[in-house]
Amino acid sequence: MSDAFMVTLDGAAPKRRFLTADTAVGGQAVMRLAIAGEIPVGVTDATDMADETEFRFVIGGRAVWQVEAGAAVAPGDFVAAGAAGRAVPVAEGDRYAVAMALDVGVAPAGSVPGTMIRVAPLRTVGLGAGGGGGGGSTAWADITGKPATFPPAIGATASTAVAGNDPRLTAGAAATATVRAIGTAATTAAAGDHTHTGLTADAAAGTASIRTLGTAATSAAAGNHTHTGLLTGTATAVNNSTATDAAGAVTDFNALLAVLRTRGIITGT
Repeated sequence: MSDAFMVTLDGAAPKRRFLTADTAVGGQAVMRLAIAGEIPVGVTDATDMADETEFRFVIGGRAVWQVEAGAAVAPGDFVAAGAAGRAVPVAEGDRYAVAMALDVGVAPAGSVPGTMIRVAPLRTVGLGAGGGGGGGSTAWADITGKPATFPPAIGATASTAVAGNDPRLTAGAAATATVRAIGTAATTAAAGDHTHTGLTADAAAGTASIRTLGTAATSAAAGNHTHTGLLTGTATAVNNSTATDAAGAVTDFNALLAVLRTRGIITGT
């Protein structure tokens, strides 16, 4: 059910801006652009309106308003009147919240107006003295064009958000994969600048410590390090001796020693 009134505009009003009731003059209802800290009662239509324009204002019966955004607005935001009658987001429960945004809105920039967005009125307000009353609340089911859901959805899938009390965000038992808090307990992670009790960097050889990589007696060897003196591969093959006299045995033995020297196992001449 709707009520209609003839209204005089006090001051020019661009299209798609919030309007509020002003003091009636001579029994005639007066309206003007709403500003921050005022409760809008409706919006201007799709054309700019000049000062002292007389027009027919309908209150109630409209499930969705179209209004220009005065700041960044997301679907589901509560909005109130801002500067020059534009819609600006406010906190849920704000005393001046008048509607819920159904579309994404972008703030005006220079001569470029803000985005025209749809908003679902949370309440309608009578015109006050000289203007009569009417209107009422709008049922959520009667609002058309509203999004099916308002992000974020809480869940455990890739497209959902994690709740603040999700157990995956709490420190679990030792050896359990979790997000770890920094601390010194068995279920926490050590800070990068933490010094473990009893361990010092590169202490004397044979002393428990945190070792740097290197070649000194107090450092640890890198994983790809080759220790000096370690042999790889094989030496030249030496067959069993077939000597039948002492001279032959000496010759075969000297051949074995020569292979060992070449391999670096022994020295000498």
